[in-house]
Amino acid sequence: ELEVHLNRRGLTLDHRLGYYAQTDAMQDWAGRKTELESALVSPLNLLGVGITAGIEMKADNLVVHLRLNPNSVTLTQAAGSWTGRLEELFVERTSTGRQLAHVRQATQIKLGSAGKEDYDRRGPALTETMRYIPGATTLVIVIRDSASGRTGSLTVPLKPM
Repeated sequence: ELEVHLNRRGLTLDHRLGYYAQTDAMQDWAGRKTELESALVSPLNLLGVGITAGIEMKADNLVVHLRLNPNSVTLTQAAGSWTGRLEELFVERTSTGRQLAHVRQATQIKLGSAGKEDYDRRGPALTETMRYIPGATTLVIVIRDSASGRTGSLTVPLKPM
């Protein structure tokens, strides 16, 4: 349980009511699914995985360009290459919070020496294309690093097409 106090009058603070600390990353699908979905109900963005997003509206689609903080994604080195795994959730919502559509997927990262240098400088770049649902006003993006269990989320406002 978290308790937060402010020293200045007239300010309001949005914060989580608590947190759950665990020593190992959840390996079972039910636990990972719950963790991804619980990020959707948080009023604040989760910061375990740093996410920067840009969205293009093309025809009836949202093209989501993501750049992740390289320090928040776990890579394992073996035989001259680096690998990692991310779980991704993209949810379109209305202004009332109703979920219109979602995309859930896992992404494998595999890098050689040249790719690792760029990764260390700029972080992994991901692109997701999904159908825009009329009436959607926000897109919630949740990314979870499978190895560490770190989770990040970002809520992006959408302009109606």
